[in-house]
Amino acid sequence: MNQSLEKLVEFTKNLTLLYVEDEKYSREQTISILELFFDKIVIAVDGKEALEKYNQETIDFIITDINMPNINGLKLIEIIRENNKYIPIMIVSAHSDTNFFLESIKLGVDGYLIKPIESEQFIYQISKNLHNLYLQNQMKDYHKNLEAQVTKQVQELREKDKLLIQQTKLATMGEMMDVIAHQWKQPINIISMNTSLIWELYSEYGVPIDPKDIQKCYSSVSIQVQHLVKTLDDFRKFFRPNETIETVNIKDLLDSVLLLMHDDLMKNIITIDIFYDEDIQLDVNVSEIKHIFINLINNSKDAFNQNNIKNRKISISCKQNANSTKIAIKDNAGGIPSDIIEDIFEPNFTTKGEVGGTGIGLYMSRFIAKKNAATIDVENVSDGVKFILLFNRN
Repeated sequence: MNQSLEKLVEFTKNLTLLYVEDEKYSREQTISILELFFDKIVIAVDGKEALEKYNQETIDFIITDINMPNINGLKLIEIIRENNKYIPIMIVSAHSDTNFFLESIKLGVDGYLIKPIESEQFIYQISKNLHNLYLQNQMKDYHKNLEAQVTKQVQELREKDKLLIQQTKLATMGEMMDVIAHQWKQPINIISMNTSLIWELYSEYGVPIDPKDIQKCYSSVSIQVQHLVKTLDDFRKFFRPNETIETVNIKDLLDSVLLLMHDDLMKNIITIDIFYDEDIQLDVNVSEIKHIFINLINNSKDAFNQNNIKNRKISISCKQNANSTKIAIKDNAGGIPSDIIEDIFEPNFTTKGEVGGTGIGLYMSRFIAKKNAATIDVENVSDGVKFILLFNRN
């Protein structure tokens, strides 16, 4: 036995053959050859028994006679082919008529032998068909391995996305803590000044306390406390995002963002102008979309500082048509170098150096936009950069 035949026999030892033959002598003679290839041979003496065993066992290969009682070989093949078009089937018969051969071709027979069978021809035919089956199984294994690799890679990407989401939450929390500190500094200073003034006038200078001054101080402190509580509520909502889709007015959404960032914008002397086409409504996760605007405005702020821009302006324009809502955020911070503008949405890409940024802000912005049925793109303009958010409308 040559090397290729040895490999073939090694493969076929794990297969199950269904052999159908009503003639005892022919069956015994043929089985002696089949046992060279198959360890497990299921034997049936007619088509009816063959169908029963085919339905009970996992069959990999079929060899059948044609002339048999109950159900003949051609009918047996026809029934099996209705459910399995690929299982290899060989026929063995004394028939040599043209109609028989044409019918067997129509049924997709993989090989046929005329009785009396010559051993060399039989081994050649069965080897050819088993080799084809071997190649088919190799292809199936290849596809299974490919599917497993794709599934593994998809799972790894999902895990990376989860990690990036966690990282961006932590990065955002750090940025928001700075914003809260700026937001609270002025109200706390005003409260401190009011209470200190009343106490010093009374305790150090002995000035009688006028009830009107107490009322004025109380009103001032109350206003600042309300501002602190409102700021805290806004940030609590931001840090407790959920998957709820809400209908929100774009003006209200942007006003909330600007309130969160008010002191930081004042500190960095940034002017923001907003232009509305009309009363625009969005169906989005409000907390997530706020994150996009905060990230884009913070990126402009960093670019202003990095490029020493004096007259700092950001414009936000909102337009709506029957199919979409377009929001453009434009600054005059100098733009993005053309050799990296195509990469800014990639994970872990940053232009801020080792201590300046995490490289996840714009990647997460695009990720969040996609979750909310939107796209985000970027282009350089004459004196800066423009980000375009496009929300599809159902």
